[in-house]
Order: sequence, then C-alpha cells, then structure tokens
Amino acid sequence: MFLIVLNITGYSQKAKVIEGEIYVKIKKNHVSKVKTVSAIKQNEFILPGFTTALGTKKVYSAKKITKEKDSKNGVERIFKVEIDKNTPLEALLLALKETAFYEYVEPKYYREIIFTPSDTSFSKLWHLKKIKAPEAWDVNPGGSPVVVAVIDNAVQTNHLDLAANTLRGFDAADGDNNPNPPTANFTHGTHVAGIVSAVNNNITGVAAAANNSVKILPVKATPDAFNANLITHGFEGMLMAADSGAKIMSISWGSEGYSQIEQDIINFIHSKNIMIVAAAGNSANENLIYPASYEHVISVAALDTTDIKSSFSSYNSKVDISAPGRRILSTIPFDQYIAFSGTSMATPLVSSCIGYLWSCFPSMTLTEMEALITSTADNISLQNPTLGNKLGAGRINLLNAVSCKSQNLDTLRFSFPNPPFICAGDTITLNAPVIAGLKYKWLINNTLSGDTLSFLKITQANTYDLQIEKGNCLRRVGAQTILNNLLVSPQPISTNLVSPYCTGPYVLNASATCNSQSSYTVSYTGPEVGYDGFLSSGPDPSFTVNNIPGLVDSMFVSITWEKKDGGGHLSCPTPTGPESPFNEELSFALVSPSGKLFSLVGSDTYTRGTTGSGVVTTVFSSKLADTLVKGLPVSGRFRPANVFTELLNKTPFGTWTLLADDNAGNDPLCLSGFSITFYTNASSASNTLSWYNASGQFLNTGNSFTIPNLNIGTHGYQVSNKCDFRCASSKVPVNIDISPVPRILGIKLSDVLLSPSQIAEIQSSLTCSYSVNNAGLYTVSGTNVSSVPFSYLIANTTPMVSTVTLCDTATYVLIATGCNSNITWSTGETNKGILVSNLTPNSTFTASCNKTWDCPTPPPSSFSFSSASNNVTLSGLVQPIINQNFNGLNLNSTQKILPSSIINYKANNAINLLPGFSAGLGNVFTAQIGGCN
Repeated sequence: MFLIVLNITGYSQKAKVIEGEIYVKIKKNHVSKVKTVSAIKQNEFILPGFTTALGTKKVYSAKKITKEKDSKNGVERIFKVEIDKNTPLEALLLALKETAFYEYVEPKYYREIIFTPSDTSFSKLWHLKKIKAPEAWDVNPGGSPVVVAVIDNAVQTNHLDLAANTLRGFDAADGDNNPNPPTANFTHGTHVAGIVSAVNNNITGVAAAANNSVKILPVKATPDAFNANLITHGFEGMLMAADSGAKIMSISWGSEGYSQIEQDIINFIHSKNIMIVAAAGNSANENLIYPASYEHVISVAALDTTDIKSSFSSYNSKVDISAPGRRILSTIPFDQYIAFSGTSMATPLVSSCIGYLWSCFPSMTLTEMEALITSTADNISLQNPTLGNKLGAGRINLLNAVSCKSQNLDTLRFSFPNPPFICAGDTITLNAPVIAGLKYKWLINNTLSGDTLSFLKITQANTYDLQIEKGNCLRRVGAQTILNNLLVSPQPISTNLVSPYCTGPYVLNASATCNSQSSYTVSYTGPEVGYDGFLSSGPDPSFTVNNIPGLVDSMFVSITWEKKDGGGHLSCPTPTGPESPFNEELSFALVSPSGKLFSLVGSDTYTRGTTGSGVVTTVFSSKLADTLVKGLPVSGRFRPANVFTELLNKTPFGTWTLLADDNAGNDPLCLSGFSITFYTNASSASNTLSWYNASGQFLNTGNSFTIPNLNIGTHGYQVSNKCDFRCASSKVPVNIDISPVPRILGIKLSDVLLSPSQIAEIQSSLTCSYSVNNAGLYTVSGTNVSSVPFSYLIANTTPMVSTVTLCDTATYVLIATGCNSNITWSTGETNKGILVSNLTPNSTFTASCNKTWDCPTPPPSSFSFSSASNNVTLSGLVQPIINQNFNGLNLNSTQKILPSSIINYKANNAINLLPGFSAGLGNVFTAQIGGCN
C-alpha cells in the first residue's frame, strides 16, 4: 500500500509533501500520447491517464520542467503537475501508477532551509582565517569571475555589501524576475550569498573567500506569501540557473526522502559540467539528507573553531568535505549583518572556495576540482576520532588548494599495487615522484609513521597515505587501502635428483597449476528478512568476499523473494493472504564494497495482479539484454536498472549488501535468498615457479633450475608456485643428492649363491654394476679382465652400504661402481672389487677412481665395518634398493635414506634419530630395541 506523510513540523529535516503538486516522468514509448493544450498554450500539456485518475470534473495543469533535450537522463520527459489541493494525493498517485504510462510518479517535497537560530554576538570572520583564505589570495588573487547560483528563499540583490558582485536573478517560485526578499524574515538566502561573495576591499561589512572572483546568480525558490524556512521550487530554480550560465550551485537546504526524479535532474545538471554543493544537514545524526546525498553532489558538513564537528551537523559516508559552520558572520536584509550557524553556512563557504579556484584555474574539470579540494583538505581525524570517514576528506584549506595547483602538485600520486593485495611475508614499495624541494610524510591508518623518504616499504595490510609539502602547498595524496590476500597458490610438484659426483650440470624440474575456476558464487546465509513500510525484521542481507581470485569480468546477482498479502515486516513465516499484494511497493539495490549503490529494480516496476506471484528468483546482470518491463513478478534473468560497469576490472574483495525496500505497510516483502556469481579473469591466470636455496634466498624463476657441479652430499633447494592474483605457495623442498665416485657396495659371501670363480671374476672385473628386476632381486653385471661380459643373479640378498654392523665374523666382497677408470684400494689392489675377511671392528676400506676429473678430485670413497656391540654412528646417503639391518649398543643416525629401501635400526639401549635424518616416502623403515637377535 502507498503511504505519504503529509505533515511533519519543526526543523527535523524530514520530507514534507507539497499539497497540490506532483512530479511525473512519462515512459519513452508513451511520449507520443502527450499533447499540447492548444496552440496558444504551447507550454501546457495534456497527459495520458490523468482525466481518468482525477475524475472528469477535476482539472490540472502540466508543464515540462525543462525544454532542453536530455536523452541520457530523460529530464525532458518530467512534468510538474498542479492539481486541486483537496485532491486525495495517495489515491491519485496510485491510480497514475496503475496506468502504466509513467516511469515515476512522485509527490513533490518541501525542502527545509538548514540553519540554526542566529547568534547575536558579532564575531569576526574566523572562518576565512581558518581556511587560510587571505594567504591564498597572496598566492593568486583570482581571475575572471565565476558564476555561483545561490538557490534559496531570497537574496537582497542591492545589499551594500553584495550589489557589486550580484547578477540579475529570478524568482522560480513566483514566476518573475525579482529574487529579493519580501520581508526581513527572508534572511537565509542573503546570508548564504554573503558567504559566497560579499564584496572584498570595499571598506564595508564582511568579506568572502572568493575575493571578488565570484558573481552571485540569485534564484528565489520560496513564494513571497509562504514560510520563509521552506523551499518549494528548489529544483525548478536549479534548472533555471543551469540555463543561465551558473558554474556552481550552492544549495543550503534539504530533508530526508529520496526522489528518483530529483536524482535525474541532478544527473542532467551534472552532465552540463555544473558543480552542485549542498548542505549535509543539521540532524546531528547519520541520516541521509537530500539533495546533499545524491550522486554528483558535493556534501558539506559543519565544523567548530577547533575543527570538531559542530554539534548540530549531520555526518555520514556521503559527506565529501567539511568547513567552518559555527557563528559565521554574513549579510542579511536589509543592509544588515548577523552570525548564523549550520551546514547552510559551511556550504556557501565551500562554494565560494570552489568559485575562487575555478577563477584561478578555469580549465579544471569537475572531477579535477573535487579531487583538488579534497586532497588538500586538512586532516581532522584526531579532532573527531569516532567519526571515521563521515566528515569527508577533512576541512577545506584554500591556501593548500591554490598553492598545490599553482605548483602542479595537485595530481601527484604514489604507486600502488593493482590488485591492492599483500601476501604474508611480502614487501611492497610505495613510490612517490622525486621532486626537488618536496617533503614527504607517510601516514599509516591516518597516523604519521615518521617515514619521510619518497618511498615506503610495507609488509602489512593497512590504509596508506602520503602528505606532501612544498612552499605553501600541503596536501594528502589520497589514501589507498591494501588488503590481506588470503588466496594461496597450489604447491608445485617436484622430484629429488640423485646423481654421481661430477656429472653436472644438474637440472631440477617442477610443475604446477593454478586451478582457478571461471566463476565463484557467494551466498547470504542468514535468516529470511521481512520488509514492510520502511521497517525490516533484521539487517539487510550481506556477505564478505575475501577468497575470490582475479578481477571481475562480469557478475550475476540473484535474489529469491516473495511479496505477500497482509501482515507486516514480521509476518514472513505466516502464509500469504488471499488477495493480491501491492507489488509496486518494492525495490532492490546492490551496494558494492566501495559504498556505490546500483539500482537493480525500482519501485513501480512490478504491478498488482489478481493473486500473489509466490516465491520468485530474479537474476540481474549487465550481460543480459532483457530489462524488466512493468508487470507481475516473475522469475527470470534481467538487465539491472543501473549496469555494473564501474565494478568491472575491480577486485570483488569486501562486503556486498542487498538493499531491499518496501515503501508502504500491510504487504510484506520477504527476502529469502541473495547471492552473487562472480566471473573473474583468474581462470586465465598464469603461474611462475621461483627457486630458492635452502636458507630461502631467491635464485631464479622457471619450470627448471640448473646448477653446476656440486660436492658430494645432499644439497637442499626450495621451489614455490605463484599464480596471478594469489599469494605464492609455501616453499617445497627439493634436493640434489650427489653420491661419491666410486660408490662402494658390499656383498656378504654367506648370503649369495656364487662360486669362488664367479666371485673372483667380479673382484677382478674391468667394469661392474648392480641392477634390480621387478621381483626385487639384484644382478651383478660387468666385463671381466678379458673384456668378456658377465651377469650373475644374487638370489637372496641385496648389496649393503657403509657402515656394515657386524654381529659375527664374516667375509665380504666390496665392489667399486660408477668409475670407468682404474680403481686403487687402500689395500693396494687395483681391481674393481676386493675380498675382505676376518674383519675387525672399525675396519675401513677406501677406493679411489683414477681418472682425469673436470671437477676437483674427490676424496677416496670409504666403506666401514663396526661391531654391533659398540656404539654406532651412521651418516651419509642410503641410495635406493637397499635391504640392510644396522645394529649397535647405542645407535645415532643422521642418514638420509632414499626411496625405496628396507632398513631396520636395532640397538640394545637407544636409537637416536638426529637432525639431518630422513627416510623418504616409499621406504620400509623400522627401529627397535634388541640388538642382533
């Protein structure tokens, strides 16, 4: 159902409806149905559906709010309609909506003048000193005058302190060319005008920040015979000012209550390169006041002399900048002066500053001007520690602005990562341009860090800003927030390398993928939320995204909901009533992490039917061509009212909120589902492998890493994978194990089925090597002294490695493998193998490979025997396919056992696995107390 609050009194800044006037915006496809009244009355129109809605005996007058064509915002399709004040407004609006001719049908609101009662103390012009206006004038006195429209209740154009800076204006409320106040009660507009551009250096009264560089265009927006504190024709006045050469509009009025038609008008004015500056409100709370809170409007909060927020001032995330607003002395009718307080006073001060700056730098764009005044504002966060960013960029500083622009420092920025992520352990350097004479002060979370170089190395997620100083220029470059990246790349897969000494270079290889999906869906998981008549059963559905890689390519917003008949915002659990719900009451909008609002579907899009539509799911995406047309709720996929273009190529990190609205009571909107499917460019992400030494020092990148010849032993390296938009994986260790040459292996004679002649042949062989078959049995192969090949199966054992622990006396054949040259044993023998028997504890045999080395000559390879009744220390590599018991009284090991082997440690007292010990995956390793038995 549709409800209008018709009478709210006092200075609450709540919206009040003007009786006898409404706004309508006709749809494009119904423009042809609009007819002129007659050839005489070309400016009055007959609108479709009005006669039926009003009744045949009722009359109305419809006029376009502007004659200018505006295909983008459709302002030329907006009509202001005057009707009989006794017409039931609710019934009329409802009847017009049901005709389906109109895009919007809205009441017209009073907007209240925003100021507090006067303070009779005649204070000095402290506000100009606070913003350093006199110093700014010394830097640049100003240039050709800029026109600032003061749209207010009235302006005394011949005021002795205004006349020289005031243009001929007009009265949008009474329809004439006289913007002057009818009585002395109409003080507000003249006071605002004096703050904008009271004449400087005229030995009279007060001065203005504009320093005579602004001409006032006075626009009266309150009828003579009306309450001087109410604005009735503000938006009509804005359109007239836009047609009359205004560069800036100073708006010191407003109230709660959003109007799409008003936003359309502001969009239209903004498209004509006109800046709108408006008062944030005097509600002393966070409630949004309009027009200040519309898009394309500079919203101004008020401050006291100490830069503390004035007690009356509104504050919210829509505020762009703050300015002095307490006890501001200015002009009033008739040729008088007084001090007023309010955001009404702070607003024209900002307008005056902008006008002055534009006179100094006339080529600046709207975006550049907004960036200039906000980036050079003084930081007031210390004075207002609990308000965060709700006072905008800070307090305007005119000296900073003109000085920084004069020295071409207004556009200076520091480098910033894109996407704005940092990973644990990373270091990012923020760099600012190096400029002679420039002083740098870095801020972290709005607090000076003490860093004064042109760069800042950061390791943590925070908000960073840079304050620069040069001459009279003092400005903040613009805060940037770096987020923690919680996304980690998959680990790489790598293989250890085992190779004999001096066979390099050695190549380590690794592989990795990114495994990024093409889409990611995040859903609201809270309870169903009911809405009815601006009330809700709980918070708006939202969720936080912190684990989706990449930048957004496209997104699909899904909403599951039902409009029920009867009940209120707490009635969603109960069944719907038997009648048709008022579907036209609902609307949906999406709020991005940056606070930007995107309308998905506006009120009056859906219509009533004979029954409820039940639960529907609507999906919105800019990729879709079909837009919602007026009709019953239906599930489907549609293009949103506001496309998501500004969200593309941005990270999806942050909190996403769905704003649902139901603008009248007794038919609740029940929201049960909300999700967004993000398509990002992460699906095409590439990856980089990085190599490090064992201590973590970076070496190189690539899928492989080449190392020259290495010494005998284990050499540790690490490799990590880094995918686009993700943090690097943890470092995966990968080793190169360099075995000695020759490699000595031993065969216990009692364990093999070899004849003495075969053993002698192996001992005296020219070449000798081992191999293993699929059954795990070893074969000894080589060539004998006559160069004849041999190959013998060792049926029931595998070769042993040093150190062999002896439980009894035994005889072994030791064979030196891997050397293609002569061998020299420590026994003096030169065969590939030697036969050793009657061994004593701690016996050690060595063998040298007699060749010309391309590497440093390695030490002789050694093979030791130890008694199992002694303490035993084990070290070195145990290469693959070894089956061996190690015994001792106490056994200490730093061995590295390469897969795959069967190794058993046995000790009478203790087994100690010391740092450096490892048994690779695939081994069978046991450790037991018990010695040789």
